[in-house]
Amino acid sequence: MRKQKKSKHVHQKNEHLLGTSLIVLGIVLLGFWGLHKFFYIRSLTLSLQHTLQLSSNASPVSHPSSIRIGSLINAPIAPAGYVNGSWLISEKAANHVTKSASPGEKGNIIIYAHNRAALFGSLNQVQKGEEIIIQTKEGKEHSYNVVEIVTVAPTNTTLLLPTQFEMLTLYTCTGFLDSMRLVVRATPITKDR
Repeated sequence: MRKQKKSKHVHQKNEHLLGTSLIVLGIVLLGFWGLHKFFYIRSLTLSLQHTLQLSSNASPVSHPSSIRIGSLINAPIAPAGYVNGSWLISEKAANHVTKSASPGEKGNIIIYAHNRAALFGSLNQVQKGEEIIIQTKEGKEHSYNVVEIVTVAPTNTTLLLPTQFEMLTLYTCTGFLDSMRLVVRATPITKDR
């Protein structure tokens, strides 16, 4: 009888210890996730700031208003700018970097968004050769063919540099705790539809 009580007491103590350990582990993981997000936002801000200082300030032909990639992505696009030391990022739309080129213009057209289902969450399913359609505020559609899909470190911003020809660059987070960046690049199929 005494052995059963002792065994039950040890079992309860082990369950309590396991529960406490899981709670502590959860708190530690949340802490790491929070630190990761802080440093991610800081590195993205610094990376884009450095890269975009190199781009031209030419006035855009037409700002993009939406993006479609087959049945994978259909999202609005909002302009993004540098305000009070940070790059803006919409919770409800993809973002067109206003200092980058615009559809129909020579240069690198940079559009980035959160890795969420309603935005660029399906970007990792895009294949080479797929068509991307960007619609402008005036209703004009520009078609692009996916030519490159790469995963890079957040500090690797070479694919965001200005180009001498029209290039569409889509950019989002990927990997464990969003530690990497997924970049999809596409070239024009036709200038407009």
